[in-house]
Amino acid sequence: MKHPGINLQNSFHNNIKEILLHYTYASISFLDRDRIYHENIHQARLCFKRIRSFIRLTQKAFPGNTYYELNTFYRDQARVLSSIRDITAIIGISKEMMKTRRSDSVKSFLKSYVNALQKQRIHITHNPDLQKSKHEVIESLTIKAEEIKGLDLIGEPVDCLASGIKKIYKKGYHFLHLATENPDDHLLHEWRKQVKYLWYHFVFLNAFWPGIMNAFAKQNQQLSQLLGKQHDYVILEHSLMQNRFADKKQNTPRELKRSIKRAKERLTQSSLTFGKKVFVLSPVDFEDFMKRIFILEIQKQ
Repeated sequence: MKHPGINLQNSFHNNIKEILLHYTYASISFLDRDRIYHENIHQARLCFKRIRSFIRLTQKAFPGNTYYELNTFYRDQARVLSSIRDITAIIGISKEMMKTRRSDSVKSFLKSYVNALQKQRIHITHNPDLQKSKHEVIESLTIKAEEIKGLDLIGEPVDCLASGIKKIYKKGYHFLHLATENPDDHLLHEWRKQVKYLWYHFVFLNAFWPGIMNAFAKQNQQLSQLLGKQHDYVILEHSLMQNRFADKKQNTPRELKRSIKRAKERLTQSSLTFGKKVFVLSPVDFEDFMKRIFILEIQKQ
């Protein structure tokens, strides 16, 4: 799917509406499809994440409570469709582990676990309640798109963009230092959210300096993927502790538990090491750097 960004040739306020509408209509299109249903839901939820990232970047352009209303709306639509999110993540990480395990007992356990998960996912996706929820989300999104067209926006590009990206960078910087002192799974997950928002921000800002923005986007994408993989192992670990979806009589092999723990520790350390490079600037220096780029490019127009 094509990902639009800030277009320096267009009106800033119109550009904001165009990007919001692009992902709103894209999510409707994904939900309207029938084939590979869980993947379509995943893509629609990614659209919501990009929208929530974008409104964070342009928060100062929304008057009154508009930003909070939009953020809450798209968050709630994602939650309605979240029932198969964890199952899909566990299937993916389990299949990956199956390729690298030497123990036949571990491979057998993971195979049966994945089969149970896939059956559960099929059951959920064919549930009439979820089908009904999907159509309700489509209807809500269609109404929201018309509301977006009529939004009255405020603010100038430099002030809005510099303020928005600094806020997310500062949160990411903060969570990096918290996680360095205490690499807790929850802290790492919260850090990942900010890293992903920042990754999307650089994609939206590509037109300002493609070489730099692409490099920043790739670095944050790589960090997001490391943290995302760590979180997948966390979800798998919790699922196995509860013994969900598997045969209740079949205990989780100790070797698998140790492998998950080692993978989490390895990914945590890699994320922290790489994160210190991604967040090498202080929030104040980062904001000053980005603001200079925005001013120079806008003055050229």
